[in-house]
Amino acid sequence: MIGPAMPSAELLAAAAKLTEAQAELREAEVEEDDELFIGPPPPALVAEAESANEVERFEEVTRIMGAEPDSPYDVIGANRNMSADNIKKNNGRNFPGGC
Repeated sequence: MIGPAMPSAELLAAAAKLTEAQAELREAEVEEDDELFIGPPPPALVAEAESANEVERFEEVTRIMGAEPDSPYDVIGANRNMSADNIKKNNGRNFPGGC
């Protein structure tokens, strides 16, 4: 025989399933890419959250969950008409590294 041997039918079937699974995974990842990336919270924010009592935490979570999903202003409790500098000054704890 000249050249490499033909892969077995089982190996070809497994390769086809793997290819299909990889394609499904890529499609799922593309769908998730539409979401905003939210990274780890800054250490100062973690410390503030840990120092809050249960009622304060519940109120803040309720406020954030009630915010419009397409409005980052609602999430941080800022007015849409505020300048970027005022938003950063008033909500610096919400930005990585503070402001």
